[in-house]
Amino acid sequence: MEFTGASYMPIINYNGEECIILFKSSKANVYCDLGGHREKHENFPHETCNREVLEESLNTLNVILNNNSQHIFYNGYYCFFEKLNIDYTKLKNTYKNNYIFIHNDNDLPDHWYETKDIDIFPLKNLTNLTDLNYEVFKCKNIKGKYKNIWYRVIKYIKYALINNIISTNNIIFPFKTKNIQKIEKNYNNVNKTITIII
Repeated sequence: MEFTGASYMPIINYNGEECIILFKSSKANVYCDLGGHREKHENFPHETCNREVLEESLNTLNVILNNNSQHIFYNGYYCFFEKLNIDYTKLKNTYKNNYIFIHNDNDLPDHWYETKDIDIFPLKNLTNLTDLNYEVFKCKNIKGKYKNIWYRVIKYIKYALINNIISTNNIIFPFKTKNIQKIEKNYNNVNKTITIII
């Protein structure tokens, strides 16, 4: 199918609870999936998604997706879901480290400054939300604090539930858990950053 963009939602188990990792937009007070518009040279959704994840995670995550990766197609976008075996505290600390170095470097292109925070939200909380307006929902994060969630996240999750890509009733997902392959410094020529390759 013709696509206009792609995005990514990593799922982790945090203290026995299935959670989705989201990133806070630098432009709006909302938490979002990692994703964006397709570039002209990109022929496949996973190419767009791989690039967007690297950029919007501030070089923290490098995922290697392909056409067989679990995904949904909704409104012109492919959204990929993966279950990761990763320590959230280490992931967050790596992201914060990269945020500091990237924001101290004013010579990078704009796409390296699109997010400013990371948080995790229990999957069950994302399926039981109060509508604020057509673009933003309120949802409790893992610590029970309400945060603003971008509408696209909710649409993708609901569509993935309908299509049995993810489930809130059990912790067995229809795809394998991916482990960390290696950790690299200065990946993609972004100095002083640390990248977790999944």
